[in-house]
Amino acid sequence: MCPILPADQRPRDADGWRRVGERLEALAQFYRSEGFEFGYHNHDFEFVTYGNLFAIDLLLFEAPSVALEADIAWIARAGADPAPCLSRNGASISAIHVKDLAAAGLALDEGGWQDVGYGTMPWDVLARRVKESTNARYFIAEHDNPLDFERFARRSITNIQALFADASRATK
Repeated sequence: MCPILPADQRPRDADGWRRVGERLEALAQFYRSEGFEFGYHNHDFEFVTYGNLFAIDLLLFEAPSVALEADIAWIARAGADPAPCLSRNGASISAIHVKDLAAAGLALDEGGWQDVGYGTMPWDVLARRVKESTNARYFIAEHDNPLDFERFARRSITNIQALFADASRATK
């Protein structure tokens, strides 16, 4: 997975995002020829709009072979609704970062993130959308700044297992 575009390499216009997509597509083709899948992990900055499209849409249009590792909480933190993104890009989504946002003003010492199921993300609704609309095979518990890794892992894994227990593609 391409984990992030460094700030100094992020496009500032729609054509720039298309060029990034073209570069990622070339990488995906190379890795596919070697027997690997290549993907891209989103953050909030890919949800800047150009006309009626997000930057991530421009990127993925030019990169049909690139898998998306969809970080749902970063989509929400950007102010976008994750549900339409899941539906629109579902065929490209091979992995989901299952993480949660704290309510405004809470968990500031953890960057505003929460353990999965303890924040504001509507995971019951989102899990259904993931199962119905995507090709996700991997469900990754993530917290960008937990103060207690064991607490985060224990609570989040329990909730993720409950959310995705019936997902036929879920991995353990």
